Amino acid sequence: IRDRLYAGTETGMYISFNDGKNWKPFQLNLPIVPITDLTIKDNNLIVATQGRSLWIIDDLSVIHQAMNVSNKDVALMKPKPTYRMQGGSREGSLTSGTNHPSGVMTYFYLKNYDEKKDTISVTYLNKQNDTLKSFSNHSKKDKLDVEQGANLTTWDTRSKGAEVLDGMILWWASLDGPQAIAGVYKVNLKVNDDIKSQSHSCDAIFSPKS
Repeated sequence: IRDRLYAGTETGMYISFNDGKNWKPFQLNLPIVPITDLTIKDNNLIVATQGRSLWIIDDLSVIHQAMNVSNKDVALMKPKPTYRMQGGSREGSLTSGTNHPSGVMTYFYLKNYDEKKDTISVTYLNKQNDTLKSFSNHSKKDKLDVEQGANLTTWDTRSKGAEVLDGMILWWASLDGPQAIAGVYKVNLKVNDDIKSQSHSCDAIFSPKS
């Protein structure tokens, strides 16, 4: 995108939103270390550092969309395409990076938020507007963690599973709902009586079994 530039220097990262006329620090959690190379792949920023290996910032579209939300009370970002695939992720490693969460990553912004007075929900729907999954800040089962400012919630693309009955015994089985098939879906952000909507796509990629 023409008006957004990224620069790596001997003392860290910088970003410009106006063709390089002005620059702002873009360090985040990157250590202060010389930047030796930059590239953008699938809208992810990949940074090569001197002696610190590679750092990756996932989904630059969030930064691009965030430029337009500072003067809004509520904003829902368009999620990047989601891919169904085998594998998982882990957190807390001292020697390796952390993958982004599996599923649909949905970012939204609230200029103001009152935990007691405001009712916030994020709902995922199919083309027929059938609800597949809904999260709310007042729900106990599908709790939506909300704070003032930027927020992120993730849906694992699974719909409601089968009911668990008292005394039920299952061996090597699961009652989880199926994952969403490839296609176009919709996500709604409802803040009290105000609803914002965005579309998102889901594609299927399956790794071959060994």
